[in-house]
Amino acid sequence: MDWQSGEEYLKQLDPFFAQLIEATGPCRLQPVAPEQYFAALVRGIISQQVAPQVAEELIARVSAYFQHDLQPEPLLAAPEDALKGLGLSPQKVGYLRDLSNCIVKGAIKLTALADLPDAEIIRQLTAVKGVGRWTAEMFLILALARPDVLPAEDFGLQKAVKLWHKLDKLPGRRELNLISEPWHPWRTLAVWYLWSALPVLEEAAPGKKKEKADSPKSKPAKRK
Repeated sequence: MDWQSGEEYLKQLDPFFAQLIEATGPCRLQPVAPEQYFAALVRGIISQQVAPQVAEELIARVSAYFQHDLQPEPLLAAPEDALKGLGLSPQKVGYLRDLSNCIVKGAIKLTALADLPDAEIIRQLTAVKGVGRWTAEMFLILALARPDVLPAEDFGLQKAVKLWHKLDKLPGRRELNLISEPWHPWRTLAVWYLWSALPVLEEAAPGKKKEKADSPKSKPAKRK
């Protein structure tokens, strides 16, 4: 995937994106191979409603258990207690099994997804128990590298936009749709750069600076 045209578009659109792209460098999102689609969906389900660090640890355990080759049949054959022993909740074990069943039975044809439009992919995936719109949109972004996806329910995006625009609260879908309208047809690219900017935006947040200044125990952060 060549993101250069989109990067130039965003640079011209807003000085904030121009600075961000200059600081971050070219977008590294690329489509994964079809044989990795199932693993991408598993990652999405595991990542639901947990901190990124926790998600990565759980994903690493599950991947290691299946010898880094996640496929529907072995997951269905794995004992439920073994999956729970990896740290997965009973609910997520059920979701992963339901996804695997849908693929094994042919209700979801993974290799055909890349040929479908975004809306149809979301429709098919959200028909699976435990796969919500956010998980489907993460698949569009991280597995297929579709260029114009707005995951409005993503906390990282909401927080980045809140800090960037100095909003009083996290923006909802309607507000994000309005804010992101100028990003079309490169909303995925804008989201990726906002994700990368989140640590900097958090560091620059007035509340955080004030907290450091007011805390008698705080010490200046060491810079590498």
